[in-house]
Amino acid sequence: TTAGETWVFALRAVGSDAAMSSPLFSGALIMRSAFILTTAVLLSGSLAMAPSAVAQPATAGGDPRAAMQAESRKAMSPFSWLVGEWEGAATVFMANGSTMALQQRETVTSAAFGTAMLIQGRGTMTVNGASRQTWDAAALFGYDVTTAKFLFTSASGSGQMQTFAVTPQGDGFTWGFRDAQGVEHKYVITRTPDGHWHEVGSTSADGGKTWTKTIELDLVKKP
Repeated sequence: TTAGETWVFALRAVGSDAAMSSPLFSGALIMRSAFILTTAVLLSGSLAMAPSAVAQPATAGGDPRAAMQAESRKAMSPFSWLVGEWEGAATVFMANGSTMALQQRETVTSAAFGTAMLIQGRGTMTVNGASRQTWDAAALFGYDVTTAKFLFTSASGSGQMQTFAVTPQGDGFTWGFRDAQGVEHKYVITRTPDGHWHEVGSTSADGGKTWTKTIELDLVKKP
């Protein structure tokens, strides 16, 4: 009800029309009506404000997401050195024992308020004297506080996307997967003493007993 409707109701509740005509009652009426009006306005204001108070409950710590955000940022902080532009050599090790040289570029940006990283990798090689792009991949790397796990979602450029579990190792990490043929793939990213991004990819066809190197990267951060 509105304050005006409450005021009319309060006047009717005080007494009948005959009683209200008494001079003695008129003064009491004015005083009591004023009190009722004041009370009604205060109550009306409280009721009007109640829905917003319920819809937006106060929390002692402010935004309840802040603690989760802080936890995720803390978990990702050891890997902050990855943010930036990187360039260097990548060597692909072929099954027949030969190698293929690529020029690799990695771009890493901090995202989602520091709780994740976007990684884009591009590889080029020289074919008949001309540079040709042979690799274009992207990934999202982050920490999920609900599962307390690091996750790595990769798009290799083949039209497929996969999400992998990550095992942190100091300020580096390992991620990998098992393909449809049962072959395990593992990628280990580390920071060398001189600040290079060093990454080695390997495969295992015997359940991880022996590993064969498939690719190695040595990247330097651009100033």
